[in-house]
Amino acid sequence: MSYDLTAPGAVSMTAVGHFREALEAMQHGDRVGAASALMAIDPQSWHGIETRLAILGTTLPAFLAELAPRGADETGQQA
Repeated sequence: MSYDLTAPGAVSMTAVGHFREALEAMQHGDRVGAASALMAIDPQSWHGIETRLAILGTTLPAFLAELAPRGADETGQQA
């Protein structure tokens, strides 16, 4: 299968991996790990991720907040 990475909204496989790492980090309350993974995503893939989240009716901050453990403070530590 071939992917057209020049198409609007295309997300590279590397970016998918980084995004998955960020989601897993957020689920474990590791905001630093999540930020690190998100910083590794290329700009074109960011556009694709934001487009897909918009289709789902959400934004990246809102989506990540939903994944954070309940009762976690701004550092990701349980209160």
